[in-house]
Order: sequence, then structure tokens, then C-alpha cells
Amino acid sequence: MAPCVTGAPALEGSVLAKIRQALLAANLIRDTKVNPDEPACECGSPEKEIPSRGVSLAWLKSFSECLRLAGLPKDYTTANVVTKVLQSLVRSALKKNCAWEVIPAEHLGPPEHYLIHAWQGSFQDMVNQLVIKFDPPPPPNHPPQPPATLKGFFLWVDFVSVPFNEFLGHHIDTAMIKQAVTTCQKGALLIIDKGLAFLNRTWCLFEIFLTVYNLEVSKLHILFPLDLDIQLPRQLESQLRAVDLSLNSECTKPEDKLRIIADVKHSVGLKRMHESLKGGMEKAARATLRWGNMMQLSAYCALLLEGHEFSLLNCTLSSLPELAVDEKMLNEIKEIFMVYDSDGSGELDKVEFVAVLGVAGFSEAEANDIFDQVNTDGGDGVGIEEFESWWAESQKTLWQGQRRQTVDTTVEGLMKLLDGYHLLLTRTGGMEELSPYFQTWRDRLRSGSLLDLQGKLSPPTMRGDWRSTVDQLAWKLHNEDHKGAIKLMHTFLLENADALDSSIGSIVSPKAEASRKEILIQLHAYLDLLVLLLRWHPSKAGQAKHFGRAADQYKSLISTADDPLLGSPRGKGKLKSNFAKNGQKGKKGQKSWLTFDLISSMVHLKYGEDQTISQGLIQEAGSALGRWMAANRSKGGKPGRDVGDMSRDYLYNMSSTDPDEIGSGRSPGARRAGAGGHSSKDTDGKLPPVRGSYPGSDKNGDTIREQASRRNNLMVGGVSMTRLPNVGRVR
Repeated sequence: MAPCVTGAPALEGSVLAKIRQALLAANLIRDTKVNPDEPACECGSPEKEIPSRGVSLAWLKSFSECLRLAGLPKDYTTANVVTKVLQSLVRSALKKNCAWEVIPAEHLGPPEHYLIHAWQGSFQDMVNQLVIKFDPPPPPNHPPQPPATLKGFFLWVDFVSVPFNEFLGHHIDTAMIKQAVTTCQKGALLIIDKGLAFLNRTWCLFEIFLTVYNLEVSKLHILFPLDLDIQLPRQLESQLRAVDLSLNSECTKPEDKLRIIADVKHSVGLKRMHESLKGGMEKAARATLRWGNMMQLSAYCALLLEGHEFSLLNCTLSSLPELAVDEKMLNEIKEIFMVYDSDGSGELDKVEFVAVLGVAGFSEAEANDIFDQVNTDGGDGVGIEEFESWWAESQKTLWQGQRRQTVDTTVEGLMKLLDGYHLLLTRTGGMEELSPYFQTWRDRLRSGSLLDLQGKLSPPTMRGDWRSTVDQLAWKLHNEDHKGAIKLMHTFLLENADALDSSIGSIVSPKAEASRKEILIQLHAYLDLLVLLLRWHPSKAGQAKHFGRAADQYKSLISTADDPLLGSPRGKGKLKSNFAKNGQKGKKGQKSWLTFDLISSMVHLKYGEDQTISQGLIQEAGSALGRWMAANRSKGGKPGRDVGDMSRDYLYNMSSTDPDEIGSGRSPGARRAGAGGHSSKDTDGKLPPVRGSYPGSDKNGDTIREQASRRNNLMVGGVSMTRLPNVGRVR
């Protein structure tokens, strides 16, 4: 925010005059001395209006171009531009106190993005990073696109919106900056300078924290240098870990730093501020690299290699459709193609094409079908480039279908992906210089010094309380609390964004007001991401299977979402049972959470802590608990022996099928209550034997029956069902 002390000499009057004339000619400033009555946006308005002052990116780009044409060096810092150029023009020549006053109204508007930048960085580099962000060049081998209208992108820029006297003398109000950040609903743009100077600036760190804390991580947009060094992200993370607002940040005006620290201490505290700042900054930076251009993706892969994060590297490379193309098969077909292309025309007719694919192993019917797909222009033949393009797209489509079903966590699979990525770099223009770096890492991994080549990779770290999350998610889906389920998954997916197949920009917060169809679409998308995340963990295969079925069910409902009777997986309005409805009553959901605790405790006691509380298990436990409560009330609050039998009946009644199938109608021995097909006792009145080991064994190896025998009653949520006579009468 505040200018930095610089040693750059003042510009000569002739240079300033040249810049001023260029700005006037380009209609970038108004000459208020010549046209004092010309209407403009006044800066003398109350300070509360400062956060709503935005300037167009078109103005910043044209202003930077005028400075370049005037001969200012490329590394001229933002601090020098503001103090030596802009301030001199506005205050001395135009007799105003704020750049906002002299900019034509066509370049002013409400800001959508807040600009975070260190004044020590190059001004031209900063503007170029912004322009590329909103008007990127077309990909290689693609036709040029018309330039974007940068006048429509409005940014909140400190040296434009804030009066100069606040930079030079008066303090800058932290509340005003906080309001400016939250006003920009599309988030903040953080300029990463080559020297990482922003990590040492108090204002920059404070602004990053405000964005992450008051908006969300996905609203922090990172803009890396255009000529990104492959080692810069590693340096960024290393220096980010050492950031301390009070110990090693700098501010031109010491009183500003003291004011910011006091504000943080009185709001969230320095410890929480540092956690939000560092965690949010790391997530946003990694997401930008992961989903950026080829250079940024390579820098991200290098970051994972250097940190030995091989599981995340495997997740990243396996999600690249470009690596799904079978290059070996394609090259074989191309060689055969050249042999059959006897006249050198570069095209084959249908007979020749079918013969080529026949040699490659395709049947005649398959080859004819492929010819019709490739020959989109309806000509007499197809060229090798047409076929190559079709091959790549078909392989990607096949990959998309298989991706959700299986993942390869072997070291050998990772090596194949690295080989494919190395080949991709060699074929991509401008990426050839990275080839030696990845070749070195391939050789290191092939040597077996870092990984067991015959082994498997450990799953990527799962952040957050995943067990509680999946249980609560199953409960919310069962009760059709779709918005609650989306909100729960939103938080969990953001925590684990680096292992997902989607950018954090697509993990948006649920809308306050959304149609039924929008809710179902978002619910299906989040469930799909959750399933892909869980598939990387073999121990969570059951949860992946369960939520995969749920994702498919909600996907099938999207087309009929407008019909209120077809809005649930069961096709009948609400899924809530009477027991669940009762649990929803009460203030602030107290009884709802008591119900969830009871049900989850019953399921985990019977089936083990790793068992997801699926819809069938919720129905089974709810039915058992409902029967117990009904029997308890019929005894006038006095439990009888039959109630204890019911409790033990629930625990001992072992399912003969997958616990996830209980109550779903797929269990051949399902009881009316939803339990498995075994009775709690054999025909001779004795308890049936437990069939081998079971997921419910505790850490001592005791089976469910042995645990229950020690208790002699059913304990759920810390409550004894056989010793609390009035549990069914809780109000």
C-alpha cells in the first residue's frame, strides 16, 4: 500500500512533459487546468466511497505503454512510477490529490477484483501479468482470437483510488482496506514478482489474509511471472513457511504495521491469521500452477518431485488427458499408413484405410466405423493428420470413462506417466529446455534409490476429519439436506484440492438461492469429485462405492429435477423416516444432532469404525431404535427383558451381504426391519456363532459379541438403551 523508499533519481521535466502529452493524446487523463469545469468522479467524497473506486485494465495497459514509449526502463518499479511520475503529474501539473480525479469517466467503474502487489516489483511486468490473465494468447496451432475488451475489467488499485496524502502523511485505515477487499466479489489478484518481495510487505500479507478469511481460497487468484522459473514455486513455499507478520514483515510507515497487528490481534489473533494466510496462499498457488499453462504445470510437477510428493504427482499426471493417448499404437498405424500411401498424397481412400487398420489389429467393421468418424468432411479419403486428431480425442474419451472406475497406484504406473509427460514436453513448442530436468528425475527414480520399483505408492494425505465428514454426508443425503451436503463437501474438497481432478475455481460455495436442478447438478459434481478422491485410498473403497452409487442416482435425476415428485433417489419426495423427522425438531437442531450421534454410534458399534453409515444402515439402526422406543413407551417407561433382547438383537444380527446393501432391497435375507437374514438366536435358543473375523473387532481383537457381552447392554452416544427408561420421552 505505502510507497517504498527508492534510490531512483527524479525524472527530468522534459520526460514528464513528454509523458503528460502522451497521456493527454491517448485520453488517459483530463487536463483539469484547461477544462476545470469538465465533470469527473470527485475524490473529495467521503472516505467510505473509496472502496468502490475501480479503474479499467485498459487504462493500466495504455498508461504502461505510454511510459514505455517515453523511454522508462522495463524494470522501473511501481514505487517509482507512482512517486516520480503519477504523483508529479497529478499533484504538481494538474493540482489534484488523487489519480481518480484526473482519469476520464469511461475508464472508471465499480471494481470486481482487488489488486495485491509489492511496490518494489516492475510496473510493466505487473501490467503484463494482468493483461495475460484476462486476454491470454491462443494455444499453439490455434487461430488468433480478437483481443478482449479490457475496458470491461475494473480493478481496485491503491495508487489510483487512495489520495496521495494518505500514502505520504496520514495513516491508511485498515477498515477501509477490508471494505475494499470484500467489495470486490470476484476476489483478489496477487502479483508474484520475481524477487518475492510481497512476502516481506506487511500490507500485502494483510490483504492476502483478508481475501482468504473474508471470501475464500478460490477467490485468491495468483499471477506468476510470465517467464516463470521452474524453481520459483519451491522458493515461494520455503519463504512462505517463514512468514511472520510481527517479526519479519516491513512497512514504510511503522505506525501502519502496528495498527495492522493490533487489528489482527483483536479480531482473529496472529496464530489463526498466519494459519489462514499460509494455508490459503499455498493452496491457491498450487492450484494456479496445477491448472495453468504447460510451463506452470511443469513447475508444479517439479515442486512435487523436489518435495518427494510422489503420490500427488501420480494424481496430477493421471488426470492429464494428453497422457491417455496410446503413442505406441499411433506410431505403428502412422508407419503402416505411409506404406499404403503409395502416391504420397497424404490421404488414403476407404479401402486402403480399412486395410491399414486391419494390419494394426482392428476388425473390418471397426475400421469402417472409424473411417466414417474420421472423415468428417465427407471426402473420398482421410489424411494422417485427421486420423491423428481423431485418435487423440477418442483416447481421451475412453480415458474419461475409465477414470472413475480405477486408478493405478503402482510405482511402475507412475514411471509410465513420467515417460509420457517427458515425451509430451519434447513435442510441445518452447518446452524442450525442461526435458533434461525431467530426464534426470526419471533416471533417479529408475535407479530405485527413492522408490521400490515393484511396490505401490502410499495414498495422498487426506486432510480434515474424513470419517466424520463421510458419516455426516451420508446422514444429510439420507435426510435430503442437499444444501447441507454440498456445504459439507465444499469445505472438505477445498482442503484436499491438490488431489482432485478439478481446480479450486470450480469448487464454488453453494448459492443461497438455487433451483432444484442447480442443486442436483452441484451435488452430483461434488459427489463425483469425492469418489475420485476416495479411490486413491484402497482402505476407503467401500465409501467410494457407496457415494459412487449416490452420484449416479443424482445424475439420473437432473433431467427430471423440475418435477417435485421425482427429486430424490427413491422417486418419492422426501427420504426422511418418521424417526428422522422427530430428530429434526427442537431448537438449533439439538435433537437432530443427538439422533445423528445415536445412529452413527450404533452403526460403528456393530460394524466397526471404518464403516460408512449408508442409507441402509441408517434405516436398520433407526428401525431398531424406533422399535425399542415404542416398546419402552408401552411399558410406561419401565424397561422389560424384551427391550434388552431388542438391543442385543440389533448387535448380534449379522448380515450375510455387504453392510452397504442392508436395507437397500438387494439383500436376499433382508428382514422387515432392514437387518440381515440371520436371527439373533439359533433354533435351540443359543446365540449363533460369529462367522470368522468381522469389521467390528476392536483393537484387542474382541468381536462384536464379546464387546457387547462385557457391556450387557447397548451403549449408543454414551447412553445405555436398557438403563434409561425415559429416553423415548425426550422433549
